[in-house]
Amino acid sequence: MTDDTFSWAGLGGGTSHLVRLTERINFLIEQQTALSASIIDIYKELGELKSVVHVMNSNFLTDFRRMGSSEYDNKSVTSFMSLDELNIEPPTRPVEETMDDEDRLVIAEDLTVVNTGFTAPVPERIKNEESYEGMTDEDIVVQILDDIKVYLGDHTAVMNYSLKKKGIIPEEYIMPASVKKLLKSAVNMDDSEIQLYKLDKMRGMYYFNGVENPQELYDEIFT
Repeated sequence: MTDDTFSWAGLGGGTSHLVRLTERINFLIEQQTALSASIIDIYKELGELKSVVHVMNSNFLTDFRRMGSSEYDNKSVTSFMSLDELNIEPPTRPVEETMDDEDRLVIAEDLTVVNTGFTAPVPERIKNEESYEGMTDEDIVVQILDDIKVYLGDHTAVMNYSLKKKGIIPEEYIMPASVKKLLKSAVNMDDSEIQLYKLDKMRGMYYFNGVENPQELYDEIFT
């Protein structure tokens, strides 16, 4: 029977190995976590770089188009930087009131071409002080027709674009499309006391019903 020599150095050796192995695993886990965080940071950096490259590409295309424009000025800072980049707010554009064809004709009527020197009196402009506030469209049309009748009693005819100038409608009144439509329907009726003779798309002449040849009346008064 062989006597085996017992070694005290062997006690605890297995436990120490497990401790070292556990520490190694924990270290690798920490390294993996740090590596994952670094990868995420790299992806973030790549996303930011892609955005920067996209902006640079857009700016390059914009600058290239500006250089090809006839308005390009290499001495102007706005040729290289936008107003937003310069922290400059563009001026607000004033609101323009739209004018219909009749309003343009009112302006055209007030203009006089002078070919030779002469002295002429200032054209008389009658101002209507009435107000249509609170009135329905139908009531407004009736009022306009009554005022046209009064004017025609002294002047025989009046052009559609002269209603404000002749004091038939108030100076500040802007006739809406609904009133224009009702007025047009009223004067186009066969039994209407007031008729409208259309000279062209924009110009028309109001006159009393019963005139056989409205064109001759127009030529006699306005030409």
